[in-house]
Amino acid sequence: MNAFRIKISALVILASALVSAHASDQTLFTTQTPKGLINSDGANVNYELGMKFKSTVSGQVTAIRFYKSPSETGTHTGHIYSATGKQLAAVQFATETGSGWQQAALSNPVAITKGSQYVVSVNTGGTYYVDTISGLASLISNGNLRSIVGNNGVFGPVGKMPTGSWNNSNYFRDVVFTTGTVTPPPPTPTPVPPPPPTTTGYPDSTNTGVPAGVTLKPSGGITVTTNGAVIDAMDFNGSVNIDADDVTLKRSRIVAGGYWAVNILPNHKNVTVEDCYIDNGTGGGEGIQIQEQTNLQLLRNEIVHGADGISIGGAQTALIQDNYIHDLRGTPDSHFDGVQTDSVHNLTFRHNTIINQYDQTSAIMLGTDWGSYDGVVIDNNRLSGGDYTIYAASGGAGTGNNVQVTNNRLGTGQYGYLVREATNITASGNVDDVSGKPINP
Repeated sequence: MNAFRIKISALVILASALVSAHASDQTLFTTQTPKGLINSDGANVNYELGMKFKSTVSGQVTAIRFYKSPSETGTHTGHIYSATGKQLAAVQFATETGSGWQQAALSNPVAITKGSQYVVSVNTGGTYYVDTISGLASLISNGNLRSIVGNNGVFGPVGKMPTGSWNNSNYFRDVVFTTGTVTPPPPTPTPVPPPPPTTTGYPDSTNTGVPAGVTLKPSGGITVTTNGAVIDAMDFNGSVNIDADDVTLKRSRIVAGGYWAVNILPNHKNVTVEDCYIDNGTGGGEGIQIQEQTNLQLLRNEIVHGADGISIGGAQTALIQDNYIHDLRGTPDSHFDGVQTDSVHNLTFRHNTIINQYDQTSAIMLGTDWGSYDGVVIDNNRLSGGDYTIYAASGGAGTGNNVQVTNNRLGTGQYGYLVREATNITASGNVDDVSGKPINP
């Protein structure tokens, strides 16, 4: 969940108060419970489960709900899709109880149109789910919300809009809807102590981006041309372009709807981007674009809404550590990667969370369209999504060589965990992200 980078209880309370001041929340299933609480189709079989719905008036979806089986484990992500399959929102359920109704607020409410059809979905966890067979065979209504009659209760591969239906089963996927206008919480952070450094868990919205308590100064986009510059505690509405050596960009929020939010221009060295919230806005470009750098560091950033979270075209010695890259966004022609690289040498990915919710390309792409790569370490990350979670390519303008894939939690892509086109790939200590079982990708 992204509330302009500040994920703390005070802002959640404020957001709730602002919504209540405008309209009453509506849900379709309220406090209903499923008939089947513990269902599974076998080990390692997970689905994206959903419901088709509409409203009799225009309004906004502010949150996604689902009923959790007592046997269910793992991470859950909710989605809203249009009838044509366009993803309108995605949110990870950061705090869950052992079972029962779970709810996650959307950082940006989704406007829906009177009478139009939408799909809400949430993936299953640990192969278990709930249902009521034929529970959506007849119309269900509450307030302005309506279920769709006919081929409802939909299922499909995790991370994709579900389209299959079996006996109109109700999988208890739901939304929170309001007919009013939702005022988002202000971006000014509440001064509270920052969270402690991550030790055993993976990066998420609570331990990446701008630390709590930092007051940001508004600014338009800038171009940095002074060697040794330090840019700190800024709120940029526009791109940050770095065209100098020894530059540090830190504790800042960058929102830009162009081709990139942060652009590090070619032939520089010792650039560091740390503790920033980086948002590519409307999507289709890159959160961070990097060209021909030496000694680059990207640390503890939250990066959202690019077709690529990070794009690196040439780097010598780079560290990408403790970042949270998620909620990719683009156009129908976009090529999605959590991180896309080409012609890199001595590149280390350590302790990042990188989620590509699309079944296209990868969480990490090691490419050779421009030249060869070697000396890549991918260690202790949580990675998921794409055609393959890690794509170690070779061919074209170069070859891939010497890749270490160790101690990671890997969610399988559409076709598998790892493409092994490069030479000298070693993999050890990796586990499946859902089951926790050892894998040999």
